[in-house]
Amino acid sequence: MSKNRTRQLILTTIMLACAVLFALPISGSKSSSKRVFVVLTGQLGELFHPLTLEKDASERNIRFLEEALAKLKKKHPDALFVDAGNYLDVPDYGETVYRTPALTLFRRFKYTAVNMGASEILVGEKSHLFHRKREKDEPHYVTMIEESGSGRNLGEIFSDASIRNSSVLRFMGVTRLDHTLSARPLKSRLREPERGTVLKAAMDSLPVPDVNLLLSDLSREENLALAGKVSGLDFILDAKAYPGDEVTKVKDAFICHRQKPQSVGLLSFRIREKGGIDKVAFKTLSLEKRGGLFSLFRKKPLPSPEPPLPVIGKLVDKELFFDIVTDSCDKYETGRLNARKYSNLLKDAQVYYYDLYEGEELTGRAFYVDHFLGRQRTHYMFFTFLTPDNRISRVKFHIIPHIAGWKIEEIDFFKPYIGKKWDEMVFIPEGCEGALTEYRILYEDMNLVSRIADTLIPE
Repeated sequence: MSKNRTRQLILTTIMLACAVLFALPISGSKSSSKRVFVVLTGQLGELFHPLTLEKDASERNIRFLEEALAKLKKKHPDALFVDAGNYLDVPDYGETVYRTPALTLFRRFKYTAVNMGASEILVGEKSHLFHRKREKDEPHYVTMIEESGSGRNLGEIFSDASIRNSSVLRFMGVTRLDHTLSARPLKSRLREPERGTVLKAAMDSLPVPDVNLLLSDLSREENLALAGKVSGLDFILDAKAYPGDEVTKVKDAFICHRQKPQSVGLLSFRIREKGGIDKVAFKTLSLEKRGGLFSLFRKKPLPSPEPPLPVIGKLVDKELFFDIVTDSCDKYETGRLNARKYSNLLKDAQVYYYDLYEGEELTGRAFYVDHFLGRQRTHYMFFTFLTPDNRISRVKFHIIPHIAGWKIEEIDFFKPYIGKKWDEMVFIPEGCEGALTEYRILYEDMNLVSRIADTLIPE
């Protein structure tokens, strides 16, 4: 066989092989074009309104967040941006929602859907979020919370997004309506229908979605239970961040969460041609800058703001004192102690207190607490009363504070702690939804009074 004929045979064989190769459908080539990216944020209110007196903290946090989202937008131009809840915070209650930092961010990055979390339910009425007429550049507000009387939903039960005009992704939202303390009036006017029933009806609505995603402001345990109870869910995207595996699978549902508070999540998956999903991946992208060879030339990591410290043991004028404590004593003596042991928790370690007497019998002690939390946040000014052995006997506000416009009910919050010392107390979050930060600080101030007072009793 001549060399030319051999070359022709080899060339023909190669051409035939290429023809066959290109004629056959390449497995996964079509479905790979349906790979979906979803950018997840949550708890943004804590970034927009950090608990600090530092003026530039909010602007710095927003800048870091926008830089991270812009990089993701550039890398994944077709990605869907969503938020799982708590993008508003207590300071937002005096603003129309359109003017809040959250809405500015959502409009800029064209968010698809955002869940109404506990914070939105708390401040949403006063910031005109409920039943809001959506502007064309705004995301869809999803929730299953509704009015008790009319049954009218506060937002949308679900929102659809089309991927390349073929696959339909359905976004729904869930949170817990638990505002016995933080917003008692809302508890009586709003209701949460049975979650499974609402979710099933939403997932069965036409057009039939290819993927069902639930934006959740529930606890981790509640998410696990919901995934086990409700069939048809593909993803539960958690608003909260905590350590541990980023993805947990329960039945057919993938529960995804971020590992760090100051971060965004990136979910990716593939929609199969015959239905269903595969190739699921989720990762946490920290807003903090990483180290490396050129780390000295990079921007500094996102710092944690230092929260404002309380003044415990402030002396007040006699008229104010007797207006509040006349039912506890007929005379008193003032004392002072050095709380240097707790100086990192106090604005001033010099603490004044009142010893209360009925006749010659010591009936208890009183400490005045003054804690300014920052702009548009609650200013706590109250007396904490202790028994002679420093158990909490009662707490009395100087001025009854309001959280996001809702009055604090003294007896409801403090009742579980009456009669206890600091080492017997555990913070109870139930009923404080949407304002956990404010209520936890109130608890910590009261607990710290008991700890400081214990230094008056020799061990």
